[in-house]
Amino acid sequence: MPTIVTDKKFSDIPSYPNIAKDYAYTLKAMKGLKFDIWLASHGSQFDLISKHKPGSPYNPMAFGDKKNYYDEIAELQAEYDKKIAVK
Repeated sequence: MPTIVTDKKFSDIPSYPNIAKDYAYTLKAMKGLKFDIWLASHGSQFDLISKHKPGSPYNPMAFGDKKNYYDEIAELQAEYDKKIAVK
């Protein structure tokens, strides 16, 4: 799961002129992914603690939460949209 690593608007980062284009490409690609199980590099990104408690029986489909994935992508898209909006 990517992170938008700046508080600045993308237009305020002249040292990386393609930042908005690169994030747009990533978000589009992630929206098109097909998967059965979703895991991310950080458990908090896919709500690990609520999906698998220590000692829980093996259940890989606890991670088949496509809605949560697309909700996370929608939040990133909203953050992206906010950064490219012209004020």
